[in-house]
Amino acid sequence: MNEKTMTMDNVLADLIRISQVTGSDPDLVQGGGGNTSVKTADGVYMYIKASGTSLKDMSAQKGWRRLRVDKVLAVVRDDSLEALDVAEREAQVVGRLLGACDDDRPGGVRPSIEAHLHALLGQTYVVHLHPRVISAYVNARDGRAVLEKLFADEHDPILWVDYEDPGFLCGRKMAQVVEHYHATHHRDPSIIFLEKHGLFTASDNADDILRLVRYVVDRCEGHLPTFEPSREISPCPGEIDQVTEAIAAALRGVTGQSYLICYSCPATIRALMERSDAPDLLDTGSLAPQEVTYANGPALWIEEATAAAIENKMRARMGKGYKHALAFVVKDVGLFTAGSERTVATAQATAEMSIFARMCAAAFGGVNSLTTEQEDFVIRFEAPADPGAVKG
Repeated sequence: MNEKTMTMDNVLADLIRISQVTGSDPDLVQGGGGNTSVKTADGVYMYIKASGTSLKDMSAQKGWRRLRVDKVLAVVRDDSLEALDVAEREAQVVGRLLGACDDDRPGGVRPSIEAHLHALLGQTYVVHLHPRVISAYVNARDGRAVLEKLFADEHDPILWVDYEDPGFLCGRKMAQVVEHYHATHHRDPSIIFLEKHGLFTASDNADDILRLVRYVVDRCEGHLPTFEPSREISPCPGEIDQVTEAIAAALRGVTGQSYLICYSCPATIRALMERSDAPDLLDTGSLAPQEVTYANGPALWIEEATAAAIENKMRARMGKGYKHALAFVVKDVGLFTAGSERTVATAQATAEMSIFARMCAAAFGGVNSLTTEQEDFVIRFEAPADPGAVKG
């Protein structure tokens, strides 16, 4: 084994370790999402998580691709792409990122669609996550101001990136702000918050990147309000079954599909149900692309838990251009989420995270959700046609 091969093996081992550590903490990832990358010492190659892979499941045999950094950067710096129709542009980006791969992995396994965001940062290790506590800030109207004050004592200032549609345009936006940051501070940022999206951290040391992730999350968590429900919710099994049947019937009426329905009522949901502003907190757009993709938007607030009433509420939302709901908060009962055996747990986790973030955002100037145009972009180009339907 030559020195170059040994170096590549070492950085791949680092990538696997970082991915498994971060991906095993459900408070750091959403639906197994997020991505990680490691560059070789010469800066020629970058190993990055493969699309569709959970971080915790990465191994030496699967879950990653190796790319030429110069080819990845050429994509985000190609001015001609900006003039293309969105669908054509994003298809070209996906194809060119796949073409930038230089390894022996199966040809159909794509690198993360956010590979260009990782390549833009000069540090060796880059970790992009959607931590539960970070969602409270990046989805709040005053989130940026609160974070800049919270991290005001940092030697290297944090970087905030205003929201941009996922894909190529997000890469272009990040390229501009990172370039400006570098020109101002003579280094690349190590802590980056993306509005309505998540957290990027970067470091030249594998152990330091893990410490940095934990440091940022812990510091943000210490500044959040707490939500302690005053009482337990103990609906009788018959009531849960009755609501489950009503939601299933409403979904069949709207979609013609059958869904697996799951019930939960953790402290976050109980705290929401005790708030007078609960309906208003849920009656906004989605907080982030992940909520559109995994849960078809925010949970519906339900006071009359009959099939007809639930179906009417779903159709009213769909009449405004949104997809049918997959999560429902039924007053004095709890949270019900719909999906397939494969997707329902992710829909539930997404709904619970969103509700937590919305309650926190109320203390930080209010909820800053996706606009109708932003959500429409995600629906058309990111979200599956009907996540969670049980076929057959």
